[in-house]
Amino acid sequence: MTETVLYFLLLVSRISFITSEPGAPLITSIAGNKISWRGSDIAVNYSLENSSSGNNGPWTII
Repeated sequence: MTETVLYFLLLVSRISFITSEPGAPLITSIAGNKISWRGSDIAVNYSLENSSSGNNGPWTII
């Protein structure tokens, strides 16, 4: 049996005029096909990417 490990990267777009750094988004759980995360207060949108090759990618937007 082969174990499959997926790596996820959560990117956030920020508003550029905010001077203090907000907390980074954080993936809180992955269950089946559902991914949950704690968002950032000033996020405009999120991009979720995965890689089956490890932390160095390649990354694909999902």
